[in-house]
Amino acid sequence: MARIILIVDDKAINREILKGTLKKDYDILEAKNGAEALEVMRANQNELSAVLLDIVMPVMDGYELLGIIRNDPSLSIIPIIMVTGSEDEQSRIKALELGASDFVTKPYSPDIIKHCLRNNIALRESS
Repeated sequence: MARIILIVDDKAINREILKGTLKKDYDILEAKNGAEALEVMRANQNELSAVLLDIVMPVMDGYELLGIIRNDPSLSIIPIIMVTGSEDEQSRIKALELGASDFVTKPYSPDIIKHCLRNNIALRESS
C-alpha cells in the first residue's frame, strides 16, 4: 500500500514542485491553507503518513495549524515537516518548539525532502 502525504502550501507552484518530486513514492493530497489542511487531515487521519507544511499562508498559517495538530490526540502522531522560504533561526526554533518533526527550507532539495519524509515516517512506524 502506498503511503499518503499531505502537501500544504498556498502557492500552487510549490505544491506542484513537491508533487513532481514525490509522486513516484507517495500518494499526494494537497491543501492551500491551514484550515483546508485541517479538514483533509481529519478526513484522512488514519491513512496519512506525513505532512509537508508551509509556515506563511493565509486563513491559518503553519504555526497555528501545528499547534492544533499537536493538541489533537488523533492527529498528533502524524509527522509534520515544516517548509519555508525563510532561513531565520527563530522560525525554525518556533516550529520545533510547537512540535514540528523536521524543518526544510526552500528552494527544495529533492534528496533532503525525500530523506526527511522517509526518516520521519520510519520513526513513526517503528514507535
